[in-house]
Amino acid sequence: MLATLALATALGTAPLNVVVILTDDQRRTAVGALGIEPVKTPNMDALYRDGTGFANCYTMGGPHGALCIPSRAMLMTGRDLWHLGPRNPKTGKVDVGQVRPEFKTWPEVFRAHGYQTFFTGKWHNNKDAVDRLFTNGAAIYFGGMHRYETNGHFEPRIHWFDPNSAYPESDRVKVETYSSVLFANGAIDFLTTKRDKTKPFAMYIAFTAPHDPRKAPQKWHDMYPPDKIPLPPNFMPQHPFDNGDLNVRDEMLVPHPRTPERIQQELSDYYAMVSEVDSEIGRILDTLRSQGLDDSTLVVLIGDNGLAVGQHGLLGKQSVYEHSQGMPLVFRGPGVPAGQMRTTFVYHHDVAPTVLAMAGLPIPKTMEAKSLVGAIKDPNIVVRSVMYNSYQNKQRAVHIGDWKLIRYVVDGVATEQLFNLAKDPWEMHSEVGTPGSDSLIARLNEALRRKMKEDDDPAYDIFFGK
Repeated sequence: MLATLALATALGTAPLNVVVILTDDQRRTAVGALGIEPVKTPNMDALYRDGTGFANCYTMGGPHGALCIPSRAMLMTGRDLWHLGPRNPKTGKVDVGQVRPEFKTWPEVFRAHGYQTFFTGKWHNNKDAVDRLFTNGAAIYFGGMHRYETNGHFEPRIHWFDPNSAYPESDRVKVETYSSVLFANGAIDFLTTKRDKTKPFAMYIAFTAPHDPRKAPQKWHDMYPPDKIPLPPNFMPQHPFDNGDLNVRDEMLVPHPRTPERIQQELSDYYAMVSEVDSEIGRILDTLRSQGLDDSTLVVLIGDNGLAVGQHGLLGKQSVYEHSQGMPLVFRGPGVPAGQMRTTFVYHHDVAPTVLAMAGLPIPKTMEAKSLVGAIKDPNIVVRSVMYNSYQNKQRAVHIGDWKLIRYVVDGVATEQLFNLAKDPWEMHSEVGTPGSDSLIARLNEALRRKMKEDDDPAYDIFFGK
């Protein structure tokens, strides 16, 4: 037995098990317990009731429409967006899609300290990393989304975990089990029959719901009659100006301009997907309880990014508004206060050093994210005083306190929006041009300039010149 496990045995304590659950395209407010949207999520609600949530969790963003690619690489490595890979000296582009061997991941650290590491679900990065990180697994979906033309979530095309496989396309198989059920089944099978019960475990369960195609088993759609779904306060038929990416795939799923009826249908389908995946999360939580693992297991629920679904005239996640960059984050387990909510700014990849710190394991020097252990235990801890987000080389956002500045540079045209999120959480009323806004914008721009410089943002010259 390795040193960490031997020490726990000598002290008469059990090593902490860890279960990290990731949902796909679930925006921060799409949790029933928060009371903001009419979505039913009893199992996620229970995690918030029994644990500590973070009300201001964000992704750093991404250089292209598939935000889930860098999001997952950041979550594994604890690296910041523009430090995930090398920069092309000719184009300035950064390779953000790989989970690189030079950056130690949290599953690798657990594995090195005697843990069984398990994975099932969506893997949207390099295939060769899977067997480096995980000792066990089940169904794996390599790709971004289940295809419309192959019956979507109802018939996922997956690979089975194989520590000796390069996962060639020829090994992909069709499984006629709904995606969330399939991934939950794999996790439950590991917990009940496949794991070595003499060793601790660290699990990563990456659901593909509620990502489109937004079609769940009918009983979930029956919960949300479209004509009863309220439109968000910031519903718009179309975005008020060119944000640089209004024709990306996600935005073409619904015709322009958006109609209230069509967005009600989209929201109905989205909520059905969220409730469906919530039920499968519930099955996993029930299994932990029935196996007597509740008192020794840290459960983390996190998203990869948000989704507009009608807000600001948008449908996808390709913006730096709150609905697209914010996601749920909650911790439940030993030493975690119950029923608490923290408001400090955090990134979703702060999960990487946090789960290691909670388990008493070393945090690799290559991790740039911050441990949230202090903030979990003390509501007065400030993890970050400035939040910075990006999309492509055209959109940047910076927050300080209640204030948020968004800057756009599209075809040489610069646009700014200024929001007070305490008064205007739906980002409906820009305060650019109001009394006192000039000095506030200048302060926020200086903070943005510093963050872009510190993080080696490749769009620095576009926004601030050489």
